[in-house]
Amino acid sequence: MGSKQVEQSCIKKLFDIERQSRGRVRKFINKLSKMECIDFERPDFIFRDNEGNYIGLEHFMVDHLSQLNSNGKVASNGVLSRKKMSEYIPKWIGDNAPEDKEMIIALEEYGKLVSNCLPTFFATVYGNYIAAFHYSLTNHVKNIDVYRNNIKNKFKVKNDKIKIGLLIEVYAEFNNLYLIDKRGTHKNSNGFIPMFEEIVKILETVPKKNIDFIILFMGQKKVYIVRPNHIRSDMQRQNIKIFDYASEDYAMPSFTPMLKDLKIDSTIEAKSDSFDFNFKCSFHHPDEGTILKLVLYAFCRAALAKQNGRNFACSISILRLVEVYLKYVVGWKEHVDEEGIKYFIPIFRFVSEGKLRQEEEDFDAKWGVKIN
Repeated sequence: MGSKQVEQSCIKKLFDIERQSRGRVRKFINKLSKMECIDFERPDFIFRDNEGNYIGLEHFMVDHLSQLNSNGKVASNGVLSRKKMSEYIPKWIGDNAPEDKEMIIALEEYGKLVSNCLPTFFATVYGNYIAAFHYSLTNHVKNIDVYRNNIKNKFKVKNDKIKIGLLIEVYAEFNNLYLIDKRGTHKNSNGFIPMFEEIVKILETVPKKNIDFIILFMGQKKVYIVRPNHIRSDMQRQNIKIFDYASEDYAMPSFTPMLKDLKIDSTIEAKSDSFDFNFKCSFHHPDEGTILKLVLYAFCRAALAKQNGRNFACSISILRLVEVYLKYVVGWKEHVDEEGIKYFIPIFRFVSEGKLRQEEEDFDAKWGVKIN
């Protein structure tokens, strides 16, 4: 699929989602849908109404599953993985479903596909998402004047008849998070991309004089529209909750995988009436001291968020520390390791081991998990 097809597909999805939208978002999408749409380059789309008003829309993607290349550019791994999956589905699913003799071939191909894609997912840390968002947004913002001038020169129109917007299509994997807000705690729904504080701060750097609006297409479910210099107020009007991220990988540098040298191999075992997938995984994980520092850092962030009444998102392990252990914390001691890295160690008041074990078991039963 070429880039123009990707752009057109995003516009189509934007118009399709209008029926599910409300308020300002629905009104704006409806306005766009009634304007003449002109395919263009820099910006990618131009919308023109009957009164000679122009809206230039530049589309780009931000992918959580990204990597930093040797040339300093950030490239998407997730797009390639999704492309491979999209090629597999029509080959073997539906009308092309394999016959019995082809089933093992189809399953072996699927096993290899999963084995090749999973390392990208497991190697990704939160910092990749933030760095990819910042990189892509910065590169497009610096070209805004070019987009505006291209419209002026092509259509012989004055500045006051032109508005420029960004259409940011975001893909991210946060399905294992737990979201804590005023309503309580709930497991993140499949495909939902929370709005994180770091993303809001990046959006707040966009200059008002250059860009009139930003459309955030978050995954397949949510569309938000915000204006530079009004980022937080616009989000508040759209009931967009902003979360502090507080999982173990928060303190990991971007593009530094938690699991190094990760390799996954798949084999298939044919039985009389079924097939069994077997996946073998090998990797190197951080030493126990590093893991402990990452956990304590995340625990401290979650504790501060809870103390200050802020929404936060965390892993099940950090949630367990918050729900079981936090009430016994009486303070935090700052510590700096031999490499100059600062972190905080909780100071606990006395509590019996039996009481803690019971509370851990209650937590595990409540969330259907077992953490060793």
